[in-house]
Amino acid sequence: MLHSRSAAMVANSYAATLAGIGITPAGAQPMRAPHNEIDRELRLTISDAFARQTWVQSDRAWSETRDVLVMHEYEIVRVIVFNDTLSVRVVSFGGHRTHLRIRPGEMQALDLFIDSLEPFVIAVVGQPPMSRSVKIREATRAE
Repeated sequence: MLHSRSAAMVANSYAATLAGIGITPAGAQPMRAPHNEIDRELRLTISDAFARQTWVQSDRAWSETRDVLVMHEYEIVRVIVFNDTLSVRVVSFGGHRTHLRIRPGEMQALDLFIDSLEPFVIAVVGQPPMSRSVKIREATRAE
């Protein structure tokens, strides 16, 4: 299972790098992992400046309010962002990751492949108060 996750992370990192410099193959599929590969789902709302987060894992959902989000190395997190404001917003997921352009009343999702321990910020571009820092915890390895 870890090998298939690593392969998926490499393929999606490669696609994201090419897209970041403006190269997108004509037949490129959206960066989505199969549903059974997702470890957790994170739901965020723009109007509350990402202050409240809802997590879904194994059909269990819970909400929390935190300044710093915590994810784990080698984890795949599907982030769903709802734009309940009156204008188009662009959401950034750290420097090398894809941005989402979300219209008013629209919801979009992005699968984050956590492949390094480098922290990043989920933020609405041009709106510094609308952001959340993400800390990455090192994966525990079974001996």
